[in-house]
Amino acid sequence: MSNFILIQLTPSTGNDSSLVAGVRVFLATDVGVITFEGCRLLRDKQGLIRFSLSAHNVQGGSGRLPIVELVPNLVEQIRLAAIRAYESWQKSTNENKTIGGSNVPSDYVN
Repeated sequence: MSNFILIQLTPSTGNDSSLVAGVRVFLATDVGVITFEGCRLLRDKQGLIRFSLSAHNVQGGSGRLPIVELVPNLVEQIRLAAIRAYESWQKSTNENKTIGGSNVPSDYVN
């Protein structure tokens, strides 16, 4: 079975100009749904949108480490799904002048 990825966005309303949205990822597999909390879409200094898996600070402030490690192909699939969800949300927001996010069916929510 191939993976099915659902994305839920929470647009940023805070002061951090680099944080575009919080992201919750639902990965449906043949053994069940895996949920990744705390992922983010960030805007870099060049204005590009970047996806970040959940991470924690390394003691001593020497960087951040991912909470989970995934094969690169799966990370790329999730990254693309998150950016497409954001672009779709942004397009609908610009067209409708409303604020909203990607909806996740209730049967995918724990």
